[in-house]
Order: sequence, then structure tokens, then C-alpha cells
Amino acid sequence: VVEDGLAFLVMDYIPGKDLFTVMVEQRLFSGRDEIIRNTFLQLLDTVDELHSKGIFHRDLKPENILCNVTPETGVRVYIADFGLATDNEESMNFGVGSYYYMLPECLVGSQSSLLKTYSSRAADIWALGVIFVNLLTAKNPWKVAIRSDPTFSRYSLDARYLEKIFPIARGTSILLDRIFSRHGCDVRLADLRTRVLSLPSFYMTPEQVAKAPKTVRLIAAEWMRNVPMHDFTEEDLACITMID
Repeated sequence: VVEDGLAFLVMDYIPGKDLFTVMVEQRLFSGRDEIIRNTFLQLLDTVDELHSKGIFHRDLKPENILCNVTPETGVRVYIADFGLATDNEESMNFGVGSYYYMLPECLVGSQSSLLKTYSSRAADIWALGVIFVNLLTAKNPWKVAIRSDPTFSRYSLDARYLEKIFPIARGTSILLDRIFSRHGCDVRLADLRTRVLSLPSFYMTPEQVAKAPKTVRLIAAEWMRNVPMHDFTEEDLACITMID
């Protein structure tokens, strides 16, 4: 709306909180397959629609996703903050976004002149993969997606490494590896949608958790009862918290 030479942008009012607050402080998602499925599918569909219109967000993260929860509609999410969005599918703006969610090429290109561009589409898909881990565990898979990060380095050498630190099912691990191993490239959001719908559960069974490494058990214990904890030591706890 323009009045007297002034432009007014009128947007919807979302009465809820951002996804980070709902996920970390209210613990709405961890361990709840169907709430995670519904929420992540909304994000996939919204980003797919943006991409179909030639819009690439480049700063997808829980803090930029508004979340309204009501008994009538359940969880509804809305993507916000398009300040870094672009209509260029190949971007030359390196270091754009938030480190936890940034595509490796976007990070590396800010430190090297060898890489000239990166895929804005892939950057959004990569960020969706990290957000999926957030929804599942209320944790980040790594701090930054470069080889100097211990967790990312281990994942780069072992595609199943995320199964060794998170209580996720094999099918979930395969889905995430499809995103991360390809750095978001050659990944169709419609294909991810089908895979998300096909998984009966995103998590290990209680029996699998009971036999899993200590890191897996510690994270699962936050929302799952009767997780064996008798063999933990203070040294274990000090090391494990490093992956958060």
C-alpha cells in the first residue's frame, strides 16, 4: 500500500513463537513422529513452491520459521525473513546465512577464490536437512560443515555416523545422507516428501536404543523412558555434550 509517497508493507500476524523456541524450550517435537512429519512436510512444500517461483531463501533456520500451535489446526509453520533471499539460482555471495545451516560451498567460497558460485537451491535443501535433525533431536548435527569440525569430518568419512550419535532409524539416516552427501544438489523436494511419508518412524526402537552407543542413549533419554544409563561416567558426559 502506498500513501502520500510512503510504502506500507502489510503482513500476516502470527501469534505463536518461532520454531526454535517451540522446539528447544517447549520440547514439542522430539520423539513425536507425526508432529515432526507434518511440520517438515509443510516446510518442504513451502520451499518447493518458492523454488518453483524462482525464489531462494538462503537463510533457512528455526529462528526464521514462525510456528503457531493450536488445538484446532495443530502445528502450522510460516517461513519469514527474506532479507537474504535471491532470484539467482547460482550465487556469488559467499558466507551468506547462518553457520549452523550453511552449505559447505557457501562457507568454503568465502575463504577461497577457486570457487566462483554455489547453488542457491542446494543451499536451501541443505538447510532443510539440518532443520530436520533439529526437529528430531533438538540438536545440531555439527557446528559448521567444514572438515575442521570434528563431527562433520567424521560424517564425511562414515555416512552412517549420524546413527552413532543420534537415535535415528536407518531409513532416516539414508534420507539425511541423500541430502548431505550430495550437498543439496540433484535432490528433488518431491522425492524427499515421498521418503518422509514412507518412513513408519524416524527413530530407533527402544530395543535398538538400549544397545546403542552412549551418545545415542543420552539424547534419547531426554524424551524416552527406561533408557539404560547405568554405565555412564562423568567423563562420558563431558565429551558427549560437545556434539550439541
